[in-house]
Amino acid sequence: MKRINVILAFHAQEPLWDFPARVLESLRDGDVRREAVGNDNWVRKRAEAGRDIYADLLRAGERLGAPVCLEATNEVLMQIRRFMPDTFGRLGDAYRAGAIYPVYGNAFHTHIAMLTNAELADELRLNREFLRDVLGAPEPRHPGAFPMEGSIDAHKLAGFREAGMEYVIFPNLSERKARYRFEGLREGADPAHGAFTIDDGLIALPRHFPISQEIWRPITKWQPKRLVPQGYILGKFAVLDEEYRDGRTVDFPIGREQAVDEYARTLRGAVAGAPDGGLLLYIQDLELMDFGEEALEILVEAWERVRAERRAELRFTTPDEYIDDLRASGQALPHMWFHQASWAPEIRLVLRSDGHYPPLHAGAFRGADSDTEVFRRWPFIFWEPGRFIADAFRSLVASLGHDLRIPLSGAELDERGYDLDPSLDDGTKLALHLRAMQRACNFGWQPDEARHKWPYMHGLAICEILRAQLAAGEAGADAMRSFRPLPERALRGLDRVLEVIVDTRVAYLRRGIERLGERAGTPAERAEAEAHLQAAERRRRRASALARQLRAENGKFITNCPVDGRAVARLLALLQEHCREAYLAVNEIQRAWMRIRDTDGMIVEMYEYLYDLYPPLFPQILRDLATEDEVAAIEDPPLA
Repeated sequence: MKRINVILAFHAQEPLWDFPARVLESLRDGDVRREAVGNDNWVRKRAEAGRDIYADLLRAGERLGAPVCLEATNEVLMQIRRFMPDTFGRLGDAYRAGAIYPVYGNAFHTHIAMLTNAELADELRLNREFLRDVLGAPEPRHPGAFPMEGSIDAHKLAGFREAGMEYVIFPNLSERKARYRFEGLREGADPAHGAFTIDDGLIALPRHFPISQEIWRPITKWQPKRLVPQGYILGKFAVLDEEYRDGRTVDFPIGREQAVDEYARTLRGAVAGAPDGGLLLYIQDLELMDFGEEALEILVEAWERVRAERRAELRFTTPDEYIDDLRASGQALPHMWFHQASWAPEIRLVLRSDGHYPPLHAGAFRGADSDTEVFRRWPFIFWEPGRFIADAFRSLVASLGHDLRIPLSGAELDERGYDLDPSLDDGTKLALHLRAMQRACNFGWQPDEARHKWPYMHGLAICEILRAQLAAGEAGADAMRSFRPLPERALRGLDRVLEVIVDTRVAYLRRGIERLGERAGTPAERAEAEAHLQAAERRRRRASALARQLRAENGKFITNCPVDGRAVARLLALLQEHCREAYLAVNEIQRAWMRIRDTDGMIVEMYEYLYDLYPPLFPQILRDLATEDEVAAIEDPPLA
């Protein structure tokens, strides 16, 4: 009987939901403080509802008699400690008992598209210190990392090495959405079933796509009503990959037992396809977009069934044990050269604020195949909108002589919590704001969420700090001499990204209100919503005009005009006003939503609008911003 290694690994993250309120309190801008619409704290709300996915994870591991791997950001762990202290204590006990194995990740759920190697190493340091010094988790024999959002860049691997990582979890191997090649891979072998090396000997443990992603297929058919608010509306339009290929809706709803049966079939296929000694690595969001409990139920019962069938000896293990065995065997690992890889897209469509992204293997849709025409060209397409503001502010902060690393330990960051009190020095505040600006979920998939305005909020805070330093004469002559123009592409992008952050949202809300009619509200309520949409458009136009002024002012530095405090102050003032208008434009859209009575109906209207928006808008924006050399690199990127 063949023996198969199974690693169950989970990713947990939640933004610091209370942090925006603290940032707003620190701002001098009275209009922004007064007008800002807040947000719920979902960690606290789930705790108050008695939902504890972390305790559910421990029970799942106990039931299977399997260690479970967990990568959790500092952000989520800090909130568990505050709102679920008993659970935090149980997690620490589980780490120390070996029931949970630590995989490291980024402290702030930042995305590699926006980070430098030094920032990546700093993120991993903060997470490692928190697990060790606050949670009390022992360090593994072989430290390893889960790249945020399953996104890894071959040209940004030095950060993992600097942080002492021996392995990374590799998100997916599909030539339809990534470019790579292997050396030393045995003919006919599937690289998804075992480790390989990347970079200078860094071990990659590949995520097994079917067992990781196919958990969503039965959940989608089992819980169709609950998934409507997330844009997965079975029966209305294609959602799953086979619906695109077959041109028909899948049978739904199904029952719980049928859901377990379907996932068990996926596991049987994976076990049958794995070689003796092979690896099946499951990695998925623990919360699973609010379906974590259902996922764990299905996962545990399906594995129990497959294990009882004795088709293979299943060894539920950890990366430590697996890597120990690899090294003891003395076998040479294949090596992979690649460009970028991400776990997006997967088996369901994504409707984002710039339009419709069909799932992996959907094939041609309305004459275009998004696998090869979008995701293979831009593997980080969902997070590229954040690159513009992050690149602009990173350049600005570094040019004025500030370190991009956070000068706190993981324990000190936890003690600070959400506070930005006066005792915190400006350099630390700048680093914290910049890091929070680079978070992956600021540019999340839900097209109606408010998190898109958070980067602008952090931009406002950074500008206020830097302008105060300039006014006080704290930016010395050395800083002025070292000042560099902001990246031109970033400034052009600040303007163009408003098309997908503001324009499409205004458009679908306006159309939705018209189509819903009285269901949207009384005539007065609809008029008030329209007034907010018009205010959003006015602010968006001002933000665009300010971005153009910013480019003109920045151009003076490019032409070697003297750099002095007044010139930098003008640049900062324009950038601050741009962030202010963009922030308040999104805020006005939120206020329009708040005037709509039939929000369920509006959600459906929104997704109908975005389903029809194909090809999506953002890939063409990226192409418009690229130089000829960059376009050539998009089509044939360098592998490393």
